[in-house]
Amino acid sequence: MKSISGFVTLIMCLLLAAPSQVVGQDDPHLPYLIYSTGLSIINIAWTPDSTSIIYQIENYDNVLDRPINGPNTPNFDTWRQYFVATRQTSRGTVWPLQPTVTAQQIQNFEIYTDGDTPSFVFRSPDGRYIAYSGLLPSDAGYDPSLGIADLETNTHRILAEEVNIERNDFLGVFEHYNIQWSDDSSAFTLASGLGSGLYHISQLNDLNTLVVRWLSHYDGLPIGAERYRATNSFDISADGARLLLDGFYLGSPTQSSPFVLWDVTTNSGTPIPSEGKVVGATFIHNDQRVLYVDGEGLKQYDIAKDQVTLLNPDINSTWGIGGAYFSPNNRYVAIRAGIQSLYLFEIIPD
Repeated sequence: MKSISGFVTLIMCLLLAAPSQVVGQDDPHLPYLIYSTGLSIINIAWTPDSTSIIYQIENYDNVLDRPINGPNTPNFDTWRQYFVATRQTSRGTVWPLQPTVTAQQIQNFEIYTDGDTPSFVFRSPDGRYIAYSGLLPSDAGYDPSLGIADLETNTHRILAEEVNIERNDFLGVFEHYNIQWSDDSSAFTLASGLGSGLYHISQLNDLNTLVVRWLSHYDGLPIGAERYRATNSFDISADGARLLLDGFYLGSPTQSSPFVLWDVTTNSGTPIPSEGKVVGATFIHNDQRVLYVDGEGLKQYDIAKDQVTLLNPDINSTWGIGGAYFSPNNRYVAIRAGIQSLYLFEIIPD
């Protein structure tokens, strides 16, 4: 999905001189801490140009007895945007990546709203499509479903029968699922409801004939002699044909989670060697290699050679269990330790 040349080495750079709250002087990663708080850090995403990373601090409304989160939190500056070059953090009440949708589009495309606030809306890289939480007919049940709109043709489709998402997925915490667009905007993945459903949606030129693949089928996907239940997609290749999957083998969900390279066109996959939990991965080098973080550290996998290179053992999922978030240009990786601390490391090619 992205490109990088040669091997990569981890260059640990001091990215913030004064973190918001010291988490402990004995923290060996303290120099790379960019935010720490007593509240949950959620909704982490990079800007497309890799210049900043965005995240939300989940507050709690004691009066309404509910979390304060979502794309728009009036009167609460829950959103943070950390700018890598200046090492400064801005605050806001609106998700900086939320595209503008008009009241007419909300009505025409049947975009789910909470009061006056629409759900999270995810625009394709070419700007033609948006994915969102769509309204269902009143007799079709309470929960919304996935909606897709083509901004060029001004058409939309609600995938009420094909896709099952939980009501809050597109409203408050979008990390309850993971959406990944291919660089060519031909396909995207949606992992919904904390692993209850992983979907690959493609052939979007005509929304009436788009293709939905359910990758979390109860029978599993064929991986050699095993059956594999996919729960999440870390990344999608530039052409939308290959995925980096997280999941488990049916019959042995307690074993170490296998990390799989999946080809949707051939309906086949290959495990990528990993140890412990893989918490983040991305395609690099014209989709011929993979960067990922597992229990042993930051690694690079050469697909053609079936070869793994350990780049740095210190950046691992043992302490970074909350997730690894690679910038689109693969120069940086953000590590969430638990749910309350966020660290940033720089990756520079040789």
